[in-house]
Amino acid sequence: MKALILFILIPFLQVHAQCCTDSIYPALHAIVQNDYKDEVRAAALWAISQTDPAEAMMLAQACEKDCKSNLSDVIFGIYTTSGGDPQWPYVYKVFTTAKEPFYLSEKLGDMVGHLRNPVYAQQGIEALKKLGITCKEYQDKVSAILLLIKSNRLLLHDDISAEAAEKAITAL
Repeated sequence: MKALILFILIPFLQVHAQCCTDSIYPALHAIVQNDYKDEVRAAALWAISQTDPAEAMMLAQACEKDCKSNLSDVIFGIYTTSGGDPQWPYVYKVFTTAKEPFYLSEKLGDMVGHLRNPVYAQQGIEALKKLGITCKEYQDKVSAILLLIKSNRLLLHDDISAEAAEKAITAL
């Protein structure tokens, strides 16, 4: 069903994006903000995020409390791409409670690499380390994510988090 909804919405969104100049998808805003199924709201929010990440951030924050899995996944993606420290608690909760966190690990790693709060960065590093230890088949991928985090933390002059990433790699 999700695939059918996306299959129907995506061509509409692409055509509508080319025609719309003053406001970004007024109909999609209404879908995201109203009581539609989460799959439909997720597709609409994802479409908005592709052309206006700032607007998607505002809409995601408004939807955050009352969403379920599909919408939660889209919000996770928006937050890890465009968010920062204020969105970290939500991202961390989604990642640590996910049934299959491996599929979220790259996005989490991207966010951990640019967070300003080193405590949050270290929480993310620890969560990734735990994933790598728990799921041995993902260790190489998790190590690569941690290596990227290490270099990004060094660019932010966060030597403590960079060292935590190095220790996590060694632990794997």
